[in-house]
Amino acid sequence: MDRRRDRTSSSGLLTPETVVDQLPSRPVLTSLADRRQGVVLQRYRHPPAVIDIPGLSDALVVAHLSGPVLVEETRQGGTTDRQWTGPGQVTVTPAGQPIRRVLKGRPDVALLFMQPDFLHAVAQDVYGAEADRLTLVPCLGAPDETAARLVGLLLAEAEQPGTGGELMVQSLTQALALHLLRSHSNRASPPPSPPPSLPASRLRRVVEQMQTGLEGDLSLSRLAETSGLSQSQFVRAFRGATGQPPHRYLVGLRVERARALLEQTDLPITLIGVRCGFEQPSHFSTIFRARTGFSPRAWRQARRS
Repeated sequence: MDRRRDRTSSSGLLTPETVVDQLPSRPVLTSLADRRQGVVLQRYRHPPAVIDIPGLSDALVVAHLSGPVLVEETRQGGTTDRQWTGPGQVTVTPAGQPIRRVLKGRPDVALLFMQPDFLHAVAQDVYGAEADRLTLVPCLGAPDETAARLVGLLLAEAEQPGTGGELMVQSLTQALALHLLRSHSNRASPPPSPPPSLPASRLRRVVEQMQTGLEGDLSLSRLAETSGLSQSQFVRAFRGATGQPPHRYLVGLRVERARALLEQTDLPITLIGVRCGFEQPSHFSTIFRARTGFSPRAWRQARRS
C-alpha cells in the first residue's frame, strides 16, 4: 500500500482518503484499485452543505451526475461565483487550491482525484519540454460532455468491473488527462463566442417559474417570454448560463423533486410522478431510472433502509 496517499501530505494538503472526513457525507463508492493508474474515484450524494477544504494533494475533477444544483464558490480574493450544475458539466480544481463551496441542493457527484505526477507524465508525452509550464485552470460547472462521459465510464467500470478492467481504466484515465490538458489548462484553445446574455435576475425568474410550475404548462414559448428573449436566443442563452438546454434542465428539476417526495413522503409513486410533471407512470419510471440508476420504488426503499 502507498502510505503517502493515506495521510495528509507534508504540505498540509488533504489526500483522497483524508478529505472524506471533511465532506458532508460518506462516499457511496470508493475505487482505490485505480491507484496504480494515478487516480482515485469516489461517488457522493451530498445533502445541502458548506464545503471548506484548505487544498488537495491531487487535481480534482467533479462530474455532476444530477441536477440542477446551485453551487456557490468563494475564490481566493473573496469573489463569489454561482453556477447551476447538472449532468454534462464538470468542475476542475488544480492541486493545492482551496475549495470553499456552498451546495444548495442535493448533488450526486463523481470525484476523480488525479496525481500531479501522472498528469505531468501525460503532459511530457504530448508537449515535451513545455510540460513544466502547463497548469490546470479551475472552472465551476463547465459544460464538458467529453470529460463527463470519460468519468462516467470510469464510474461504470468501478461499479461493475469487466474483462480487461485494468487496461480499460488505464486508457480512460490517460484520455481524461489529455482532455484536461487540451481543454482546462493554460494551453487550452480560446472559448467560442459567448451566447446571448441571460442576466442572473432573469435566469432566476425562469428557474423559479420551472420550480413552481412542474405540473403545469412550461412550454418553451412561456419560458422564453419570461426571459425577455426570442425562443432561439433563450435556448442558447439558457444553455450558456446553466450548461444544459431548457428541457433537460426541467427534467432534472422534476427528478430532483421526485427524489425529495419519495424520501420525505408516503405519497403513492404514481401521484408523485404526476405532481412532478410526468403524465405516464412508465415515462416517470424510465426517466427516473436513467437519471439516478434506480426505479422510483427502489430509490424509496434504499433511502429508508
